[in-house]
Order: sequence, then C-alpha cells, then structure tokens
Amino acid sequence: MWRAILLLRLVKPDLTIMTVDTDEGLTILRRESNGFTRLVDLPDEIFAWKTYTQHFEQILGLVTEEEFLRAFPI
Repeated sequence: MWRAILLLRLVKPDLTIMTVDTDEGLTILRRESNGFTRLVDLPDEIFAWKTYTQHFEQILGLVTEEEFLRAFPI
C-alpha cells in the first residue's frame, strides 16, 4: 500500500493525502479543487523498501490523530 501512497503523492498534487498514525495507519485522500495533474518519470529506486524505511513519514504524509481531526473536523 505504501507504494500506491507514494505514487499518488508524486503524480497527483491535486490530492491531499495523509495517514493517521494509529495501529496500522489509516490513509485519507481528499481531492483539492485546483484539478492540476502532473505526470513524471520515476526512478525504480524510489519504490525500494530501503527508501520507504528511511522516508516513511514523508511518503505517507504521517499525521497525529489531533492533526487529522483539525484537517477533517467532525
């Protein structure tokens, strides 16, 4: 799943993507209104497990429960 999150964060800047830091995590995607889409050539090493383990917080857009509730008020 983390590879899908990374790919979307790289090629779909019109999406707000965040992962709530609980248990196994809960990823939320929200489409922004600007509609801009960017396609890029991606090097294979960006999808390597080593890259993920070194940068997982940034790749997943990891947020606390409090940050999530501020972004998505109930």
